[in-house]
Order: sequence, then C-alpha cells, then structure tokens
Amino acid sequence: MNKKLNVAIDTCGYCKYEDLIKLCENAQVILYDIKHMDDEKHRELTAVGNELIHSNLRALCQQSSIRNKICIRIPLIHNVNDTIENLTEVCKMMNVLGLKRVDGLPYHSLGTSKSRKIEQQPVEFQTPPDEHIDKIIELFKSYCLKINIMGRDIN
Repeated sequence: MNKKLNVAIDTCGYCKYEDLIKLCENAQVILYDIKHMDDEKHRELTAVGNELIHSNLRALCQQSSIRNKICIRIPLIHNVNDTIENLTEVCKMMNVLGLKRVDGLPYHSLGTSKSRKIEQQPVEFQTPPDEHIDKIIELFKSYCLKINIMGRDIN
C-alpha cells in the first residue's frame, strides 16, 4: 500500500532560497509569515530586516505551482503591525505576487508565562479589538483576498 504524507511548511522565509525551494516543492501548503512591511520596524521587532524574506517570497511566487500553495500569515499585534497602512502594503504586495489567501493570528499572551519560567522579561502586546479586526477583514476583502482570522467565523 502506497501512503502519501501531506506536508505543510511554516516559515518566515529568512533562509537560503535554495533550501527553501526544496522544501516548498514537496509541501502541499506553505504558511509564510509576514510580520511587518517596513524594514526598520521589522528589524525592531525581530532583530532582522525583511528584504531576504520578501525576496524569497517574490522568487517562490515566480512558480505558479508553488505560489498556489502559499498562505500569508500575519500575527496581528495591535498598534504594532495591525495598522491599516501596514496591512494595505501587505494587500498590495499580495496582489502583485498573485497571492490570494491570508490568515490573521490575533496576538495572545499565552507565551508570557513561558518567558517568566525561563527568567526572561516577557514583552506584552495588545490583541486587536473586535471592531479593528472587522476593519482588517474589510480591507483584505476590498483587495479581493480571502482572509481567515483565527477565532472568527468569516463568511
């Protein structure tokens, strides 16, 4: 009996393209994180710039067989990266690259207790309020993008 294993890749794309493409060719789903469109703000949040991340995403999207498997994932942190300006840039990039699906992951504080356990000072952020999530949903829909927000039933 020949069994097939479905594979999902969860990446921010901060790696060598040659390694990334090998993984993506064999995956059925590619969850690609975009944390912030502004390079300087991305660097403040993650300690690295976003040029390699964006460059790898653009390269992956050159192949329709790979592009069709990509779902952009955005951790939504209120007043950090959930601004309409930042998310509009995400929408524009997605349209240029031919991407159609995005998952929004509203910030939650589940990791703060883990930080304390390993004696690190946790960084605490805010979850976007429901009315702001509604605006985010409408923004992505206005760009004809399919959006899913974890914890929300979107028609």
